[in-house]
Amino acid sequence: MAVKDILRVMEQYSIDEAFFTIEGDDIQVLEDRCRTITKQLEHAVGIPVSIGVSSTKTQAKYANRLAKKAGLPIILDNNWWQDKAGTVLLQDIWGVGGQLLRRYRDASLNTVFDLYQCPRPRLDSLFGIAGLRLQAELSGQIMHSVSVKKTLPKSVTSTRSFKESVSDILVLKDAVARHVSETVLELREQGLMASTLQVIMQTSRYGDYVLRGGVVETNLLLPTADTAIIIKESIRLVERLYEVGIPYKKAGVVLSNLFPLEVVQPSLFPTLIPSKDNKLMDTIDTLNTRFGREKIQLGRHSLTNLWQSRVDNLSPSYTTRWSDLVIAHAY
Repeated sequence: MAVKDILRVMEQYSIDEAFFTIEGDDIQVLEDRCRTITKQLEHAVGIPVSIGVSSTKTQAKYANRLAKKAGLPIILDNNWWQDKAGTVLLQDIWGVGGQLLRRYRDASLNTVFDLYQCPRPRLDSLFGIAGLRLQAELSGQIMHSVSVKKTLPKSVTSTRSFKESVSDILVLKDAVARHVSETVLELREQGLMASTLQVIMQTSRYGDYVLRGGVVETNLLLPTADTAIIIKESIRLVERLYEVGIPYKKAGVVLSNLFPLEVVQPSLFPTLIPSKDNKLMDTIDTLNTRFGREKIQLGRHSLTNLWQSRVDNLSPSYTTRWSDLVIAHAY
């Protein structure tokens, strides 16, 4: 059975984590399907995968915590939670940490069993709806359903520290243009447009110029995912922020106020209607996908390594680069 046939409903939670619903008649069937998922994902991606299964998201997160340590899928049914609730600390539960954990301890609630036994009126008065939902989730009642709706990111960022300090404005423009290319490409891959641009230029935190540099922001005239437009605006912001003779140690860009391409608010002025069809950008993306990243570039960025980061201790790319594979010789 293929993974896509098992995972019919899946919600991406972060870059390396997802929730999904899985069907099975008993624990053995669920374990077999989980092993199928881990085997196929490890074969396709080349990294270890841990799976925790339970009745709710909060319970499944704890099951996954155990799965990471055990190195195999962990399935926790309702009987397990009733038997082991007294051994599960609230500090190990998803969403409980820091100040919230101290509040639970002040209320003498230290384990999941303590939360089970806490009367709802008391829990409501101390922790409100969040406490009631946590109690319900840990009791096996679904308060947070698995949703396939993807949450839009609040921003897209690309920053990098320089190998050596940089004072040349042309090199800084070169670096910022590179960051713009990376962030705008990510926008297009997600079908988004940005309406706010920030350029970051920072000095070393340990030097004499620690208070120089900073962040400058502008609102774009129209939401866009056009690399040429955003590079032009970013170069203008670099010139505005740049100070002669200041050794900059880091640069980058942030694109925010993001909108899906299909719901961008039209302008009142006909000449300022955002274009949803950018054939130039689509063509460049297609060529770069086919022949290699950044084979086609806008402007003359990335022609110097003066602003590149140090890569002395960079881990080899065993799963994506043939030249980094380990070669074993037998004698």
